[in-house]
Amino acid sequence: MKSTYAGGMQRSSGFVLAHTFRNLLLAVLFTSLIVGSRATAAVGAPASIETQAQATALIKTGLTTNSLKDLRSVLAADVWPDYGDCRLLRYTPLSTWLGPNACSFGATGSSSTMLLVGDSRAEILIGAMSAVGKQLGLKLVPLTMAGCWFNEPDEVPGPCKNYPKFVADEITQLKPKAVLVAGKFVGPTSLNSPPAKGLVAVLRSWAALGSPVVLLGNTPTVPLEPQACMAIHPSQLTKCTFSLSWSSNKWLDLKAIAKVSKVSYAPLSQVLCTTKCPMTINGIAAYVNAQHASPQVLEAMAKPIAAALKGTFATS
Repeated sequence: MKSTYAGGMQRSSGFVLAHTFRNLLLAVLFTSLIVGSRATAAVGAPASIETQAQATALIKTGLTTNSLKDLRSVLAADVWPDYGDCRLLRYTPLSTWLGPNACSFGATGSSSTMLLVGDSRAEILIGAMSAVGKQLGLKLVPLTMAGCWFNEPDEVPGPCKNYPKFVADEITQLKPKAVLVAGKFVGPTSLNSPPAKGLVAVLRSWAALGSPVVLLGNTPTVPLEPQACMAIHPSQLTKCTFSLSWSSNKWLDLKAIAKVSKVSYAPLSQVLCTTKCPMTINGIAAYVNAQHASPQVLEAMAKPIAAALKGTFATS
């Protein structure tokens, strides 16, 4: 999949200003970083990582890596995938969805489907789940809607309130082998908190339609803008590492939520962190911004992710 700049997504005016300031900062930092050096091609997608053991070893290496030979190219890889003619739902009416024939990945010729639903945290998994779909012989249909915290619809304006029903209608029509759910699931760990109760209600409603539902664990967020931190500390990248607990302490108890919702649960943070999280994995930036892990790194982790999904649904 080719890549385009992430800023093409619609955001609030505050986000746009913050992102513009960040870009100006990075431009200055890039200039100071590369003065006197030759321009080089941007780093491509990392090689496929075969096992969780290999992933863990690469994470540990990243935690002790202080510098990279071509940091400029790593920083230039701050990209968001372009999914071609697939019109994902990004702050747009649900009626703009063109259907699974116009937007599918994985084993596209298969009659068996796997849905990926949720906000931009689900969208960054499209490449990874496409690779998983190819492994399992399933067509991946993404129904992602960036910015939609569907377990707290009153917090988000626009069509998000109707998103759970939209997904339910697609589940009913497509009868997928699995419904994979990811999102920005943060809040108190109590199952009685509004975001937890909202998530349980939605998961139960989807599971009642007959297809297996799998709640995916959160991917980490970062204390500081990762590319800015790496540009500031090009020879001391370990200053940019952070504790997984910094992020996980903000998460809902998704394993418990899955249990009470009677759906499966598959963790994901292990493909990016041990108890600590590096800024780079296998020489590639692990995050595109403070809120999102790198879609390219996640795609490289497709086999460890498939292993985490093992047993959560039947493929035949």
